[in-house]
Amino acid sequence: MIGTGVYTSLGLQAAGVHSVLALIFIWVTGGLVALCGALTYGELAARIPKSGGEYVFLSRIYHPSFGFLSGFISMTIVLLHLCYYCHRTWHLCRNLISVAPMIIAISVIVILTLLNSSSFRTGANFNFVATSINVLLILTLCIVGLIKVLMQDSH
Repeated sequence: MIGTGVYTSLGLQAAGVHSVLALIFIWVTGGLVALCGALTYGELAARIPKSGGEYVFLSRIYHPSFGFLSGFISMTIVLLHLCYYCHRTWHLCRNLISVAPMIIAISVIVILTLLNSSSFRTGANFNFVATSINVLLILTLCIVGLIKVLMQDSH
């Protein structure tokens, strides 16, 4: 499971935690919690072998309204982060784009919904590309951070 948390939480953590060791401990702990979640989803997927992930699991185990709420909350969180990033970068691109950040964020959610609901193949291909880009960005962040640390140590 690769989410957007790596892009949204690291800056806040780094601003509040001034120890590199403590920050690494936070990330190792978060990684262990994520591993437990991934193992749990793996077990659920083995018991409920249907596509749909968390929506299907929550709908089957509890009630369909829980599956809907989970998806709705996830999309709302994505929308809020997208609005935040659009707002933060608004001053950089307001001459290029004359649309408000909220309109951009809502448009992205609508486009993603249409892509994922148009056909299984289109949704699967889009998700594969989006996940690949996400993995590449995370690897790039790790490599750049490692190079920066190595460059500081060599000086």
